[in-house]
Amino acid sequence: MDRMTSMATFVKVVDIGGFSAAGRALNMSATMVTNHIRSLEERLGVRLLNRSTRKLSPTEVGQTYYERAQQILGDIEDAERNAQVLQSTPRGNLRLNTSVAMPPFLAPVIAEFVALSP
Repeated sequence: MDRMTSMATFVKVVDIGGFSAAGRALNMSATMVTNHIRSLEERLGVRLLNRSTRKLSPTEVGQTYYERAQQILGDIEDAERNAQVLQSTPRGNLRLNTSVAMPPFLAPVIAEFVALSP
């Protein structure tokens, strides 16, 4: 199983408080959610959740893992958002070859480019 998906699934289970609800939120079956949590627990060699028929709560280790996983997933979202912003913002050198009398329509375009550049 993919570590990031398992980590995100675990965080969602703790946030929502159940496997079925987390599955609906993540658009996956409750069985698949269970498989991700089981895989994560096996890989780590620890129990992350206390389960009963009425209540689900993280163990002490699970709570620590949950807090760190939230931070990691948030950092990944920030990195992706920053990459998208950098891609959408004009950067670099703008080189134009024009005649001595620059056409009047280019001046506002150049000013806008300079204003948007970091």
